[in-house]
Amino acid sequence: MRSIFPLCLLSVVLASFCSLKVNAEAPLVIIDAESWLNTENQNSFQSQVARQVLSEFKGQFDISIMPRNRARQTLERHPSACSPWMLKNKAREKLYAYTLPYMMESSLKLVLSKESAWGKALASKQDKEPVSLFNLLVQDTAPVLGIESGRSYGDTTDALLKQLEHSHSIYVRTSTADSLAPLKPMLHHGFIDVLIEYDKINEELKDKFYILEYQETEPFQLVYFACSKTEQVKPQIQLLNDAIRALSINESYINKILSHLPEKDRAKARAYWQQALGQAKS
Repeated sequence: MRSIFPLCLLSVVLASFCSLKVNAEAPLVIIDAESWLNTENQNSFQSQVARQVLSEFKGQFDISIMPRNRARQTLERHPSACSPWMLKNKAREKLYAYTLPYMMESSLKLVLSKESAWGKALASKQDKEPVSLFNLLVQDTAPVLGIESGRSYGDTTDALLKQLEHSHSIYVRTSTADSLAPLKPMLHHGFIDVLIEYDKINEELKDKFYILEYQETEPFQLVYFACSKTEQVKPQIQLLNDAIRALSINESYINKILSHLPEKDRAKARAYWQQALGQAKS
């Protein structure tokens, strides 16, 4: 027994070492919680931009499509995983490591029904200045804002919502979707008065809703890959950053990521993105 134990111990150590080596060389797992990388969505803007970054990525990767809650758990537990289409805020930075921003979305807007008293009242004041969401929600007779649990609305808005998290003027819907669709019927039927969304709703909906600017949001929302917060993933994050930097001087790519923004905002959006890249570089 005395002669066998050291050999067994050595075998365990060698097995552990081999396991670590295999894991270290394992491909980066790209977690898709939106199904944009499905073949059926391959022509979508989101898919094209993410795939272009991945085509510049010099490492190995696998794509895994999964529900959002499972995706978030995987990002926290997996030694080497990243997920595109993520906004960054202080709470998420405690959980995930982030790449450089690889694209942008327009600023967020307030969406209100054209049939509601709140919609008509706020739309009539829009030409004077953007709405203060804070001042709106702390009124004694405030409208009800509908938001999605677990969704980020950008650092500034997230901080405001955190400050007012116990307010009766905020309704939080537990959902796995980051889109207008889950809350739109509630807005349409008057269960909520306002929601926050990108100005991307189709023309049919624009006939029914006011899309209004508000003060407590960034001019553009930078979009990132969020990754496992581990030592193992750091080299792969650097390779993603190398890919993003290479694309940041590619006019074709720049024009693509600006193409889904309003034309009047594209020059400012380009400068905003390049400033973020420059700050990260320094």
